Amino acid sequence: MSFSDLGSLGALASAVAVLASLVYLSAQVRQAERNQRALLGQAAATRAAEVLRWRSEPLIAALFTRVEAGEVDFTATEITQLGFMLRITVAMNQDTALQHAVGLVDRRSLELTRGGLLGHLRWPLFRAIWAMIRIEFPPETVALVDEVIAATPIAQPRDQRSELKRLLAAPPAA
Repeated sequence: MSFSDLGSLGALASAVAVLASLVYLSAQVRQAERNQRALLGQAAATRAAEVLRWRSEPLIAALFTRVEAGEVDFTATEITQLGFMLRITVAMNQDTALQHAVGLVDRRSLELTRGGLLGHLRWPLFRAIWAMIRIEFPPETVALVDEVIAATPIAQPRDQRSELKRLLAAPPAA
């Protein structure tokens, strides 16, 4: 075997090693992408859980209960609190929609976040607050929120206590 043959074998071994490295690198990139998507999905779920935890605070829960009951007489401070509540939900939707548009979060995460926005915008009071704050958001976000409003029927005022008592008295069939 000549030096030329050994050089050719060395070049072949080098090419195989480079090919194996590229296959390994490709697998690592795919795994890193899956991990990144999982982390972003988890972040969206954690963010939603934090908002729900905040919404369960007694003062905020009482405020939202009044909205659901159809009340419209709120103090300026309460209107500010309700505005922040809506801003948080809109900002979460804006972020999740942007991440979904570039393929970083899945459709379920987008729908979960959008469900929170729908939960607010079915109440006339939050639609009025949206009219007050919509100028603060970019056009894409305004379009997203307006789309949710257009597709969401207005909810009727509700008395959760009466509703629960009614359901306990005659539970729905399984």
